[in-house]
Amino acid sequence: MAVEVKGGTTLQTGAPILLFQTPSRVNPVLGEYCVTADGKRFLFPEPIGESSMPVTVVLNWPALLKR
Repeated sequence: MAVEVKGGTTLQTGAPILLFQTPSRVNPVLGEYCVTADGKRFLFPEPIGESSMPVTVVLNWPALLKR
């Protein structure tokens, strides 16, 4: 978002204007984006889809180390 700002004896601001859409919901507090060194681009993480690899959870793994 951007707003027009006019200086002077009092601060005057215009209506917010949408600059661009992000690929997903971004939380700026968590630093979920980066700005390039020249300040011309923003970099956002973008989901690439569902993972087809299964996740394995090993319970009580310290007991397996004693073997």
